[in-house]
Amino acid sequence: MDYPIGYVRWTEKRNMQAFLQLVAEKKVSLQHITTHTFPIEQGEEAYKLITGERKERYIGILLDYGEFELSQTFTHLAPQVAVNGTHTVQPNAKRIAFIGAGSFATGYLIPHLRAIAGVELEVVCNATGLTGRKRAANFWL
Repeated sequence: MDYPIGYVRWTEKRNMQAFLQLVAEKKVSLQHITTHTFPIEQGEEAYKLITGERKERYIGILLDYGEFELSQTFTHLAPQVAVNGTHTVQPNAKRIAFIGAGSFATGYLIPHLRAIAGVELEVVCNATGLTGRKRAANFWL
């Protein structure tokens, strides 16, 4: 929930939006505050650094997932009926999955992805099955 701008100028949400916009415009550089980068396979080492088990000074830590092409993250599947039983999946659609169906996914990602022709939701993985099922059904509303 975001408070009206007349009451609270800088909510957490608006602050993050402004920060990400500045990064996208290259007006803020994270290069000087990134002190450590770990391949995802060494994520445990990053955790040790944060918990103090590894005695080093740090400011910003990045986990590097390596190079990948976005098209490799999609899978083309045969047509099937969606969770809500009213939507038939297109055979050549780009298939997506959500891991975590929180407020960012449901309030921002799902509405924008739903508006793109040829994009279909394949899987929603969430801590609770009922919420995951509801978010998947909402994709086609």
